[in-house]
Amino acid sequence: MTFVGRRGAHVWLVLRGAVVVVLTLGLAGFRVREARRRWLWSAVRADGLPLEYEGDASSGLAEWLRAVALLAGFGGVLALALALALALALALALLRPLGLAGEAAVAAAAVAVAVAAVAAVAVCAALGLFLLWHEASDREYRLMLGRTRWRGVGFAVAPRGWGYARAALGHGLLTLLTLGLLWPRMTWALARHRIDRTSYGSAQLHLGGRWQRLYPAFLSVVLAALALAASGFATRAGLPQAQIVTLVAGLALLLAVLHYRIRSRRLILGAVTAGGLALAGGAHSGRVMAITLAGWLVTLAVVLAVILPLVPLWQMGALRINPADGQSLGRAAILSLWPFILGAIALVTLGLIAGPALWHLLVVRPLWREAALTTTVTGAQWLRHVRAPGGRP
Repeated sequence: MTFVGRRGAHVWLVLRGAVVVVLTLGLAGFRVREARRRWLWSAVRADGLPLEYEGDASSGLAEWLRAVALLAGFGGVLALALALALALALALALLRPLGLAGEAAVAAAAVAVAVAAVAAVAVCAALGLFLLWHEASDREYRLMLGRTRWRGVGFAVAPRGWGYARAALGHGLLTLLTLGLLWPRMTWALARHRIDRTSYGSAQLHLGGRWQRLYPAFLSVVLAALALAASGFATRAGLPQAQIVTLVAGLALLLAVLHYRIRSRRLILGAVTAGGLALAGGAHSGRVMAITLAGWLVTLAVVLAVILPLVPLWQMGALRINPADGQSLGRAAILSLWPFILGAIALVTLGLIAGPALWHLLVVRPLWREAALTTTVTGAQWLRHVRAPGGRP
């Protein structure tokens, strides 16, 4: 695979999109996202032919409205359940003046019901949000691949988003019960759940192999977690320099998790087949980590450079209005703030434009380029057997 996207064209696309999003107060965000995806897809060439993306802004808006409706409905159900439970607790509390039960017993029962209601709603909210998040993630994966074509043949994913969410919940709980030791099993199982539902034309994708092959990549996470736990005990014991060691161990754990995620995706990619087609390679973890960390640091530095001037502007505005004298703000005092307000708006706007633009230029595009250049498709001669649904090879 190759990557042919020119940096200048991407810079113009990203900056123009960021400006449009700010000027439209985010209303054009879906259109800008689809345009960026079309550019990235077309920049990747497999067997000399580009990928094609056929998404549009209306479908993205429809998915966003669907997500808002689901969250609103879920929040309404939780609020109703909490209100009914608290009403029951209030009713128990009102039994005291009627003399139907002892005051201490009724008060304890009311508190217990209220606490149990809040705890139950919190647990249900966490589980519900977890399921909604993973269903939305799987739906996004299905729609994104469903709009992707190559050589005139499209990809498709069977719609089983809630099944994926339930699988994620089950494997997540099992991973928690084993203190994270079965994380590779969860990674492999969820990847297989998606890949085995994916097809390219008449070719069905399949994830072969066993999940145990992820354990060598996961070893660094285990070692870093043990080091962090040991440093935590050392800090509680008051050993010298233990806090510095804890900080270093925490950073090491973060890097180990990032390395595992990248390495696991590379191993999973190498186990994917579709008839006579197979994928090999994938982005190297060291290169991806360097690109991601450098992009984060530069973007954070730019955002801080934009935000920090807001502090003296705020202080100057506070001195100008002088609220300590206890007088209400007059019209003249409010009008005197307009230079500071305009300056703050200009800086925030600059941050909203520069932040996403830098992220796409320093992280997204380099990662796509790295993935395209390090991934190979074998068995290309088998493509003559692949046909679109209802079509010919």
